[in-house]
Amino acid sequence: MRRHCHGEKESAVIEVKVAKTADELEEKADEAIRQIHDKDYDAKLYADSYKTVYYLVAMLWEI
Repeated sequence: MRRHCHGEKESAVIEVKVAKTADELEEKADEAIRQIHDKDYDAKLYADSYKTVYYLVAMLWEI
């Protein structure tokens, strides 16, 4: 997702994880945050002059 707000470029990094149990939700959320950081998903956005990057971790619970 990319947009301009008040003349500045904004974007979002979205990482989705699936947990098989409720107990696994926090572990998978931490894994998603580590993956965003380790793989530098935001590096190209900042290099392309995006001033604001939002981070969203979406959790799905497989029932």
